[in-house]
Amino acid sequence: GAYYVAGYAVEFALKVKIIAELMKSNTYPSRTQADAFYKHDLAVLLRAAGLEAELAAAAQPLQDEWRTVTGWSERSRYTAGRTE
Repeated sequence: GAYYVAGYAVEFALKVKIIAELMKSNTYPSRTQADAFYKHDLAVLLRAAGLEAELAAAAQPLQDEWRTVTGWSERSRYTAGRTE
């Protein structure tokens, strides 16, 4: 369960960053941008949050952890640990 919820915590943190950036810019997202916000794809959310360059410049351990996180999915709770 913790594995599952941790993925959502990362997702929600990225969505908070996206909303904060939109509020600073006082703009309304395009339809394409808004559609991206409703997905569980962390790579898409990272891009929408404007954090790709920051992650690329981050220390290697953080980049390694990000690769682990992006392997998670909303279905992971049901498949983690199985050897099917």
